[in-house]
Amino acid sequence: MTERAKLELSAQHEWEIYVEHPWVPQLFALTTRPPIAPRMMAYTDWRMRAVDGIGLDFETMVRAAIMVSVHTQSAALSLAREMHAKDTREHWLGVRSAKLQEVFDAGELTMIARFGAESVQASEPASIFEFGLQRLLDGVAELIPE
Repeated sequence: MTERAKLELSAQHEWEIYVEHPWVPQLFALTTRPPIAPRMMAYTDWRMRAVDGIGLDFETMVRAAIMVSVHTQSAALSLAREMHAKDTREHWLGVRSAKLQEVFDAGELTMIARFGAESVQASEPASIFEFGLQRLLDGVAELIPE
């Protein structure tokens, strides 16, 4: 398994924890200090081992491991808010469609006015998590010496 695949797998496993337990990322949001939670610390350790021996200094390995986790936690916070919402995104948008159309018709928010079903799907927390994770992993790959 490649270093990238290991980092991706660790993030996917962490994401699954947050999907099953949406309150967990909210705990991390309350502090800037890492939790003394062996199972959560295991993901950081796993990520660091995934990139050990490929030419990165230890501090870069620390940053890469934490960066993947911070991204995962951030996306999971949005997911938790969605899971606790009283209605679906579709219903929320439907109820506000007249006001949204009014804003769009003003012609000032030309990019936002282009939003459609695919754009709404692209803005879902799981989509943002996956997109961001791939970009982060692309960036880590650039750090690896030839």
